[in-house]
Order: sequence, then C-alpha cells, then structure tokens
Amino acid sequence: MNTTTLNKKLIVLGSLLLAFNAQAYNVVGTVKAWSNMKQSGWKSADGFTDEQLGMPLYKASVIENYPWTDHFFIRTGWQGNFFLADKRSKTIKLVKAPHDKPADLTVVYQGEDTGKGCYFSIVDSQSGQNLSREYNEQVAPKILTTIADKCINKKQLAEIKAKESSDDRLLKQWVAKETLNELCRKKGNC
Repeated sequence: MNTTTLNKKLIVLGSLLLAFNAQAYNVVGTVKAWSNMKQSGWKSADGFTDEQLGMPLYKASVIENYPWTDHFFIRTGWQGNFFLADKRSKTIKLVKAPHDKPADLTVVYQGEDTGKGCYFSIVDSQSGQNLSREYNEQVAPKILTTIADKCINKKQLAEIKAKESSDDRLLKQWVAKETLNELCRKKGNC
C-alpha cells in the first residue's frame, strides 16, 4: 500500500471533516450494556474491570458494524473514548488518543477494494472546538493506524438497504395512520 497516496487522500478527507466539523463514520446502533456484551463472550483486551466498562459503555454508539467485517468501533458518550471491537476474538481495546482528546478521533471504512484491499483507518482529526483560526489552518489530520478488514459484501448490503427501506415505509405508514386518527379525534371529521 502506497502510504503517501493514502496519506494525501486522508488529508483531503480530514480537511473536509474540519471544514464541516462533522463525524464521517456511520453510527449503526448502540450498546445496551457492557453486561450484555460480556454475557455474549466479550472481554476487555486492556484488562478493564466490569465497573470500569459498565457506565461508559451503557448506550455507547456502535460505529461501522457490518455483518461482513471483522471489526467495529464503539464511542462512549458524546465524542468520548473510542474502542476497537474485534469480532473474531470478541475483545474490545481502547484506542489511545493523542493529546488525551478522544473526541478528535474518527474512523474511515474503505469498503471497496481499489487495488489496496479494504481497511479501516483511525484518523486523528485534531479538530478541537476552541482553537483559533490560525492554529486550525496549521493542523492536519493524521492517520494513526489502518486495520485490514473484509470488503463490502454487496448482497448483504442490498439486503440491509432493502430492510431499511421496508422499515422506513412501515414507519411512514404508521405515522400517517396515527396522524389521521389524531385528526379524527380532535376535529371529528373521520
């Protein structure tokens, strides 16, 4: 993998992240509780106790978790600590944030093979909220690490999109029905 080309592409991506000040990753759900994960066989690669993981992982965001990948990420709270979850070993590992700023970490999933394989990149966007404009112009995103993973399974992705469309359609139908019921109740014109 040509690191220079990859770095240039991620710098451009990071610059866009800084410009729009938005996270690029895909939140796909939440952790109900660490105790649920533990009952499913998950453990901490860092040796954290149940007490240390219980509250932080309660309703934490699950990021980039797809049926075909071997990894996904968990972010605690709003832009809190960032964990790498390995599905094969069922372990979670804290991703160390430079300068003790986990909010600056983001993840990019390269799910289509462009000749270099598929992977996750953990990026330090260094996009602190209270930095002066001059300092922000000097800051460039930095790839902390890349993690090889599987490419997109187009069949599974199509199934997920179809289910989302079906769920959206059912939700819209329910909202329309409930709205009509409410209008009928309030106005009496049924």
